[in-house]
Amino acid sequence: MKLIEPLPRATLWWLIPLLALWFALFLGNRPFASPDEGRYVEIPREMVTTGDYVTPRLNGVKYFEKPPLFYWTQAATIHLFGVNEWSMRLGCVLFAILGCVSTYLFGRRFYGQKTGLAACLILAMSPLYYALSRLIILDMAITTFVTLSLFSFLLTVHTPAGRKRRLWAWTFYACSALGVLTKGLMALAISGPVILIWALSTGRWKDLWPAYIPSGTIVFLTIAAPWHILASLQNAEFAYKYFIVEHFLRYTTSLHMRSQPFLFFVPVLLLGLFPWVTFLWNAIRAGLTSQINKQQRDITLFLLIWAGWTFGFFSISNSKLVPYILPCFPPLALILGAYWNKVHQKENENAARHSVLLFSSFTTLLSTGGLATLWYLPKLIDHKPYLWMDFTALALGFLFLAILALTFLYYQSVRKALATIPLSALILIISVIRLMPELQQPSVKPLAQIIQSLKKPEDIVGSYKAYFQDLSVYVNQTICVIDVMGELEFGCGVEDCSQWMMNEKRFLQLWGEKKRLLIVARSREINALQLRDPSFQYFLLGTSQGNVLITNQQ
Repeated sequence: MKLIEPLPRATLWWLIPLLALWFALFLGNRPFASPDEGRYVEIPREMVTTGDYVTPRLNGVKYFEKPPLFYWTQAATIHLFGVNEWSMRLGCVLFAILGCVSTYLFGRRFYGQKTGLAACLILAMSPLYYALSRLIILDMAITTFVTLSLFSFLLTVHTPAGRKRRLWAWTFYACSALGVLTKGLMALAISGPVILIWALSTGRWKDLWPAYIPSGTIVFLTIAAPWHILASLQNAEFAYKYFIVEHFLRYTTSLHMRSQPFLFFVPVLLLGLFPWVTFLWNAIRAGLTSQINKQQRDITLFLLIWAGWTFGFFSISNSKLVPYILPCFPPLALILGAYWNKVHQKENENAARHSVLLFSSFTTLLSTGGLATLWYLPKLIDHKPYLWMDFTALALGFLFLAILALTFLYYQSVRKALATIPLSALILIISVIRLMPELQQPSVKPLAQIIQSLKKPEDIVGSYKAYFQDLSVYVNQTICVIDVMGELEFGCGVEDCSQWMMNEKRFLQLWGEKKRLLIVARSREINALQLRDPSFQYFLLGTSQGNVLITNQQ
């Protein structure tokens, strides 16, 4: 019997290696970004060092901002490969691959092989998704677990009653629990309302399979509850800090100084999903008005609710960061993949031409706007003027692609015109790889390498007036932090950290003693210290991007 479509296993044999190669390109070509990557490497490094996998600690201080699943995966990587830039980013790459593969399999199940592949590749070639696949933060992991949980819910709804349906339901509960262990209750704040809004708008309350709630709850609690219980038993302050401060107050107040305008995520979505976003509206309209397949129309509605709720939920929050809306991307990739497959069919040439026109128009607007911004606001990159050439070349390149697409249309080469869209995505991803090392905050790795070559067991290694979160990673030890606390303040308030968290007075006392100090600081802070205290003398061991390494003894 001849198969119309290849079996998923046959496709996965080449798809997974392709995705692995794609996401792993030049993965270790830059030092850890501070503060985020430094933080999410240091916490698991300390877990491995201390053997305590219940209480997360940052620079020896209790740190309850996030639950531990991501730390555990990083700790496993440390055991296998040690601490280096490539291996510590490997976990995020694996989560990104899992998200793409699950998007392919789900798309294939409900839309067909070509749509599944298109959705997978659109997701993999979206700039924000790609950039976050190589940044050590929790957002790729939580996006993958939310994606798996909601895909499992839909598969449960569309599977006849029986053993397979029960397994899909339990998978939904398990992935939801893993999401909670990754980034707390936010995982439920996305998936729960999406399901309720879908059931309310479609009247399909019976499809919520209440018979699985008791067993599903057991699955959920078996996975999610043990760590929360252990952390509460071992740390009296855990519940307030974790649930009240890091969940409720983080969302409803500007406690962490991350307030942004209500429309903050609009440009994030437009740029993060470029160039595919140029025909997103057409894709949504086509998916919701399709008369061919009612099941696909219902699935598209669910995907749209998923993306819309995620976008709205974080838009009304008082805490906004660019990665927060990443869970929007898998459902939007599926909607876009279905439309991309449609416009490649001969009978839909008008839709294809319209998509190319939208791409060319948006790309022209984006390119000219970028060039104008560089021209009139050069101060945006005045700290790195050499980036002017990179951004200018990128803008001119996209302007050329827009003109090229219109030229192909003029000569009736619609397929060639469509090919400029994924080509622009490829160029943008290459630019992401090229520019990420330049756009991240300066690393203290060069200074840490000097420390590693000089330090002796009795030396004190520390940072002055700033906590450089990648420093402790590169010197492989807890460091002394002088006259600053920041996010370490809570932990220092519940334990005695005075041995390695000190004020300037204590630091100056140590500076005059016989023990050698190796201190990293911003050069301006050292200059300011000398103005306040002319007697302060030091030996300079190294400089790097506005930071200095000093010591009190040669």
